[in-house]
Amino acid sequence: MTHLVESFRDHFYIGLYLLLLIDTMGLPIPSELPLLYGGYLIWQHKISIVPAGFIAAAGALTGSLIAYAISRKVGRAVVLRWGRRVFITEEHLHRSELWFEKRGPAAVFVCRMIPLARTLISIPAGIAEMEPIRFAIYSFAGSLPWAFALLGAGWALGSSYKKVQHSFTLA
Repeated sequence: MTHLVESFRDHFYIGLYLLLLIDTMGLPIPSELPLLYGGYLIWQHKISIVPAGFIAAAGALTGSLIAYAISRKVGRAVVLRWGRRVFITEEHLHRSELWFEKRGPAAVFVCRMIPLARTLISIPAGIAEMEPIRFAIYSFAGSLPWAFALLGAGWALGSSYKKVQHSFTLA
């Protein structure tokens, strides 16, 4: 496990990009954890916050564009049929569609900062055939504050990292 953490640290920017791409494509991974860890690496002066934040937002954008394009191409019925395998139910999709209809592009921006919703919002945006450039702009803009907030939280907790690490080791 230590080797995995060290490898991730050594290739942090690439790993961060790929993890956030995978997360926003719809695969359930805890993307908040690598961002918090990134904040710790920033606290240690091993990486820089600006590239980390923009790379995180770029990874999130890439993954959401893939989910958006698939949803736009296949439509609602196929999303529901296959979405059940990753816990997208009729109710989840309906609620996200209503949210999207009421708020449009602002829904994409806001949902990028809300866990789980950040992944799901690409689906109703694709089904509704939101203009791709507009979707990309609102997705990237919403991903930036989320990424920088979590990196900042990790940085602020930097001095407490050893205490937290000890607690996880005991568990």
